Formats: sequence, C-alpha cells, structure tokens
Amino acid sequence: RQCIMTSFMICCSIMIALSILGGFHVYLVLTNQTTIEFQTNFMRRKEARKNGEFFRNEYDLGRTRNFQAVFGPNPLCRFRWLLPCVAQKPSGDGLDFQSISRLRI
Repeated sequence: RQCIMTSFMICCSIMIALSILGGFHVYLVLTNQTTIEFQTNFMRRKEARKNGEFFRNEYDLGRTRNFQAVFGPNPLCRFRWLLPCVAQKPSGDGLDFQSISRLRI
C-alpha cells in the first residue's frame, strides 16, 4: 500500500509540474514571446508601469495571429499543425517577423 501511495504522489507531482510548464508555454505562444523576451518584457512592463505608461510587446499580434505565426496558417482544419508533413509552413524566413508597426491586415 505504501508503494502505491508513493507512486501516486510522485505521479501527481510530475503532472502538476508539467501542467504549470505547459500552461506557461501556451501563454508564451499566445503572446508571441520567447522565455528570454518574457523576462525582458517583464522588466520593461514594470518600468513603464512605474512611469505611468502602458507597455505592449511589439510582436504581439493577437492570440489568433500569434498562434498562426508559430504553427502556420491553417484556416480550414484547425488541428492540421499537429501533422507537420501536411500542414502549411509558417510565413517568413525565421529571421524577419511581423510586428504591430508592420501588420498587414
């Protein structure tokens, strides 16, 4: 019995850790940031708030466009990005990214 309880506690701990990590990365995809950009934007946001200003990440295009920028534009079948061999490639070359100032509507 003790072995089963210990295994259950370990599994629950791992599941909680994976849920937190997965949730954080979903947030990063939906805000179009990397983990390094998250840290720098956090400091910039904190400084702007202290000065009474509003800070917005220039690469945050909205949840839908951010998701499409990361996983590719697949409007007909939403989960097509799960199969990379059939999904459309994301637009761009990986060096130049869309930003709010260069947004094409």
